[in-house]
Amino acid sequence: MTITLAMAGLAEAALGTARMVCLGLLALAAIAAVIVWIGRARVWAGIAIFLFVVVSVLFAPWMGFVPMEISDDPDEHYWAEKYRETANLWALVGCMVGFATFWAWKAPSISTKTTPCGKCGRENAVTTTICPHCMTRDGG
Repeated sequence: MTITLAMAGLAEAALGTARMVCLGLLALAAIAAVIVWIGRARVWAGIAIFLFVVVSVLFAPWMGFVPMEISDDPDEHYWAEKYRETANLWALVGCMVGFATFWAWKAPSISTKTTPCGKCGRENAVTTTICPHCMTRDGG
């Protein structure tokens, strides 16, 4: 995503299509990050990281933070504004993916308590009502 000096209809269409694909992949990465926050799914954290890296490598959205050269061309100003918007969204999704990945791997689990089963004596999570070892309800 570099700024070109002169653009015509097809060039602008190509830039618009590239931006649309970039924003679509960023939206998928953000959705994957939300899934990670809801369910602590490490697989979805990996998917979110992969999508974010693909967007970063293919589209170089950080180039939107580079100052624009002085120009009187209104197309230049329009696309510079769109690049800046994409770069801001890229940074926001990067923060979301980073925090979601931390949440999935490093944050302590919500339910870490265990209780012994009344029948077999093995430890079970507090949230389970059926012992997965002896298949009895509440260990009784």
